[in-house]
Amino acid sequence: MEVCSGEFLAVMGPSGCGKTTLLRIMAGLTEPTAGRRLYRGRAITSPSRERGYVFQEPRLFPWLTVLENVELGGYGGLELLQEVGIGEFAHVYPHQLSGGMAKRAALARALAARPELLLLDEPFANLDQDTKAGLIRLIRGIWQMGTTCVIVTHDLREVAGLATGVFALARGCRVDLKEVE
Repeated sequence: MEVCSGEFLAVMGPSGCGKTTLLRIMAGLTEPTAGRRLYRGRAITSPSRERGYVFQEPRLFPWLTVLENVELGGYGGLELLQEVGIGEFAHVYPHQLSGGMAKRAALARALAARPELLLLDEPFANLDQDTKAGLIRLIRGIWQMGTTCVIVTHDLREVAGLATGVFALARGCRVDLKEVE
């Protein structure tokens, strides 16, 4: 699998086929069982700030405020929280957020690192339509500014108009890579 700079690639397939594992390998969180993984011609040996990762579940540190969690990423904590629509919750703790708000805080944290490659594992799951639409607009803007994106999704409609390609997986093997027109 190769992802070119500036692409917005959607990874799709049935539950349990390895979509999340593929993202974790790309992020440097999981070792591949075969083959090699390179980023800009260099071996991926560990996670890096150049590759931002948004997990399926938020994974916020419970002892830090929402703002402190986002600031771990690096830049623009409060501004990013405002962009994802939860700026007024900057000084609360993760347990005080709804599930959708926690997902938005996790996205803001990943964006705070200003990654060159943004890996998104079902970032829109369990979000209401308005919130989902807002985050899609935000991610579209980030991609249009030059960030390469790879998103795991079960719903191609979520990335219609965004994805430049679709990498389809089946249980245990790659099935197809198609251009999106």
